[in-house]
Amino acid sequence: MSLLKAADQEPLFGSVDGHAASDAILSLQADGTVVHHGRLTLSGRLKIPLRNRGSTLVAQIDLTGIAAGTRLVLYFDLLGSVPWTAK
Repeated sequence: MSLLKAADQEPLFGSVDGHAASDAILSLQADGTVVHHGRLTLSGRLKIPLRNRGSTLVAQIDLTGIAAGTRLVLYFDLLGSVPWTAK
């Protein structure tokens, strides 16, 4: 999941530690690995493998300091998740 500024398509918060080449604020891998930006709070539960039903994940983004009216775009990249072997 990526949160970009609509005006220039640049990441709102920068990269996640260890993933400098990515604009993702949340990365969910098939093996259950979860990497997320510090301004993202996660709650819920994940069942492994992820294709199992019953997984619920709630993501809350801290927008403190972002000016009201700032246009943002939230992207979900699901293409890398097929067939449950994303790296």
